[in-house]
Amino acid sequence: MGFHIVNLKNGVLEHEYIRTEKELAFSDKIKEDTIIYQGEENWKPVRVGDSEKYKDYCNLDFRAGMKAQQLFKEQTRRESLMLEEINQDVDSFANYKLDKTSTRYKRGDFLVRNYRNLEIEVKCKRFYPDKNPKVFYFNVQDILKHTNMQESSQTPIILAIYERSKDGGIIEEPNFVSIDMINENKNKLKIEPTNNEDCYKIPISYLKKGFGFIKEFSW
Repeated sequence: MGFHIVNLKNGVLEHEYIRTEKELAFSDKIKEDTIIYQGEENWKPVRVGDSEKYKDYCNLDFRAGMKAQQLFKEQTRRESLMLEEINQDVDSFANYKLDKTSTRYKRGDFLVRNYRNLEIEVKCKRFYPDKNPKVFYFNVQDILKHTNMQESSQTPIILAIYERSKDGGIIEEPNFVSIDMINENKNKLKIEPTNNEDCYKIPISYLKKGFGFIKEFSW
């Protein structure tokens, strides 16, 4: 087990691996603010902004969404809901591309096995002041892809929306709305560009609070 020598120079990560402690004396890259850690050679450091695997973790929205999913899992256990996580890897998603058309699909995050296999997408959204009531934004194409999945699988899909505070915290009571309800009202919804993507501007009055929505949902 050798030593990793790590420096950050003008935002660029510099790395050197040295096999023995005695060889540290021969490195001209070691300065007062150099980071040294002992580990296997393949335990290489990575700058988050340059990593396809980790770069999303510097995005506040992404981290809030991950925290919301974990919170949702904990809360559904207390509600005696049998939750099954849907695998999101590329190989698993290939099973949903059974036709040769250009139809696009999007899967939710979970299935609720003891409530008619409801499919649930969990999101953490900022609620923005509008005229009245507040609104949140949801990607137009994602609604379309969820709709395609619902029609093909004959499984109802609902959204679990947590409110996100400015600092990335989560308001812990979930809100729910079905894909069907959004589609039924989409002609009334404004579409606005958000982060270079068209999004529905959805009033929070469409949302129903609490897990009773799942238990009483009919389709």
